[in-house]
Amino acid sequence: MIKRQMFAATAAAVFLFFAPAAAHALSCAPPQHTKHSVDNAAAIFEGVVVGDRRADANIKPGDAAALDKTVSFSFLVSRAWKGVTDGEAVVVRRNVYWGDGFQMGGTYLVFAERRDADGVLVAGLCGLTGGLEYAGETRKFLAETLGAAAEPPAPVVPPHGGAAD
Repeated sequence: MIKRQMFAATAAAVFLFFAPAAAHALSCAPPQHTKHSVDNAAAIFEGVVVGDRRADANIKPGDAAALDKTVSFSFLVSRAWKGVTDGEAVVVRRNVYWGDGFQMGGTYLVFAERRDADGVLVAGLCGLTGGLEYAGETRKFLAETLGAAAEPPAPVVPPHGGAAD
């Protein structure tokens, strides 16, 4: 009887030690400042969100149907690092299943991974894309990598009259 209890206790301890950790639906590795991330980006820019357009207005962030749905965000580029030009209006797609993506009027540093067949830029959920207020180290890295000054650009003021297309 004691052997069975010892075996059961040992088996339980082994199971608990080797039990899998909790899984999370989405977990991004910390973004890395590498030349590879710059070389592989279709476009890198700083800009302000001046409009958004949901692929399906009935789909809200977190809905299962949003897994294959994206939102197109219009940006006014305040500083072009790669692939776009200063002052250009560009459209960036982003999946919104895990959140809203970008906020209207917000300023961002965007690393677009690719261009879709229609030419629209695509920014992934993970990586170096983020709010400009948190981009100090990334901007310094870009300045060193691309040989440009890291000073902040002049603020971009969206045109009057609302969202751009």
